[in-house]
Amino acid sequence: MEPLVTFFRVLPAGSPWRQPDHGKPRRARPEGTGMMPFRQAQYCEPSRQATQLGYYIFLPMSFSVRWHGGHEYDVSFDDEVTWYHLTEVAFPGSFAAWDAVAPENCKGYCPNFISTTTEEGMLQIWPGWFAKTRPGYSLWVMPPVNVGTSPMTHVLHGSIDTDHWFGPLFTNVRLTATGRNIKFDAQRAPFMQVVPIDRSSLGSKLLDDFAVRDGIPEELWPAYYETLIRRHVHQGEPGFDRAGHYAVQARRRAKQDE
Repeated sequence: MEPLVTFFRVLPAGSPWRQPDHGKPRRARPEGTGMMPFRQAQYCEPSRQATQLGYYIFLPMSFSVRWHGGHEYDVSFDDEVTWYHLTEVAFPGSFAAWDAVAPENCKGYCPNFISTTTEEGMLQIWPGWFAKTRPGYSLWVMPPVNVGTSPMTHVLHGSIDTDHWFGPLFTNVRLTATGRNIKFDAQRAPFMQVVPIDRSSLGSKLLDDFAVRDGIPEELWPAYYETLIRRHVHQGEPGFDRAGHYAVQARRRAKQDE
């Protein structure tokens, strides 16, 4: 069976991506990138489970952007020493590397690294990867889950049918501050996170099957007691479950499901 997700790249010679692990997509981890508070990383299983979904995608290089409002932007690639007017920017050497391997009808069509859009304050950024998923699966593109990012940027969510659509794995980024130097750091944290989704769970017929009810049915009250009240009533008693009981049970269920 083919992999759930396969990532592809076309690299310029001498690119830092040629190093074994630099910039490669990698499995997201339950502790994130080490930026979650310790207790949350240890005991908050809902946060851990959400954080570890899918794969981290990293930028190929660091850069800074300054938005002047409207459709006017500057970009710097040398720690904000030199600035250039931004419309479209290619990753250094990518066009030549692309044309060296692309068939004739695809030469000259390498995607840009950074592009402006018709929306004010919106950039389109391509980290350099393509992706293909197993039939029936899409990729949900999102900001890194539970990883601190700049308040001056927001990676927009999107769902791509990567089992049928094959193109650059890019995303749109909304800038929220004008007149400020906005740093996109390739080393500090992943740029975005992609999560494979079984499209059978996204159909309207399934999602429209929900209910809204007043009150809690009698058969669910014991579950509420076990979830929240029992830990307070019996805390400290011999044999009582320690902190992190939910995490222990959730991890046990996950192992049984594998």
